[in-house]
Amino acid sequence: MLLGTARVLNLLRADLPGHVRFIFQHAEELAPGGAKELVGSGVMDDVDMVLGAHLDSLMAVGKIGIKAGPMMASADEFQITINGVGGHAAHPDLNVDSVAIAAQVVNNLQHVVARNADPREALVVSVTQFHAGTAENVTPGVARLSGTVRSFQPELRRNTPELMERIIRGITAAHGATYSFEYQYGYEAVINDAWVSQILGEAVGHALGAERVVAAEPSMGAEDFSVYETQAPGTFFRVGGGNQAKGISYPHHHARFTVDEEAFPVGVQAFVAGSFALLERFGAETKVRSGLPG
Repeated sequence: MLLGTARVLNLLRADLPGHVRFIFQHAEELAPGGAKELVGSGVMDDVDMVLGAHLDSLMAVGKIGIKAGPMMASADEFQITINGVGGHAAHPDLNVDSVAIAAQVVNNLQHVVARNADPREALVVSVTQFHAGTAENVTPGVARLSGTVRSFQPELRRNTPELMERIIRGITAAHGATYSFEYQYGYEAVINDAWVSQILGEAVGHALGAERVVAAEPSMGAEDFSVYETQAPGTFFRVGGGNQAKGISYPHHHARFTVDEEAFPVGVQAFVAGSFALLERFGAETKVRSGLPG
């Protein structure tokens, strides 16, 4: 889609009221992410606005999803090690069962969301790995857990590690075990600029038809596009790629994930329309703010 946009805008470059820079990024899925490295190399220098797109296999092909404000969550990672006392499984009274303790930790970490966070604020705490033991008749001395935390609110994000550790500390102490807890802050939340989102929505509606523009739902997924938005106002929009008639209805990261490639020209049209509209409106508003004739 970005190559297609570059081709179209190159053909129309004489009519462009400004400059467009195309960013081809590596390592979006692997923290700290390629965006951070590219920003450090200067790709956002002198950039006034930024657009990004994400295909969405659960949105009908031909639709463009746009939303101002929180769009995608921050994404952090954690690792927990429970240190008990291993021994023969036939004599549980002589052991400190790291598996049983870790299982309680997994269950009680859900209380961070259910009982410690404002229910009006989105928060996800998911344990996604549980490793312990190598034999059926041995109680392992160590159990290891890891997972992810997602949120939109900076204060809630800052407080979550403390809430998690309070639970881990209490459970391990109650059963005579010890623990280690590591927490790594990852991608920031993607927060779309209201002005850029509005102009993009109007432009796409004019180019494709207002019925093709839909209100995107915020996602607890994460994107390092947030790094670009720390450098310039921008919006991250969705390009519908689902098609029930073709059996294309599986979510991202599913084994049968795919998208309808008819989405690609729609994405190109959205980028082209948005580029022209944002450059024209930004230039006009800059002149007004500067007291220059329009």
